Amino acid sequence: MTLENIQQLNDDYQKAIFDFTGKEIPRPADWGGYSINPVRIEFLKFNEARFHERILFERKKEQWTVRHVQP
Repeated sequence: MTLENIQQLNDDYQKAIFDFTGKEIPRPADWGGYSINPVRIEFLKFNEARFHERILFERKKEQWTVRHVQP
């Protein structure tokens, strides 16, 4: 889906916060999902020269650290 106007997205978000604060958000009967708590996330950015960039985010005791790792 293409976003035509970032302000409209923000307005819709603010309206949803107002409409659903303190209420259960309705979901379709067949809705399902997973809850995840990531402790480690790595992003890899490929470069033409094969000098790739790896960025590692790790969570330890509710604190995220960010560091670059070898390609």
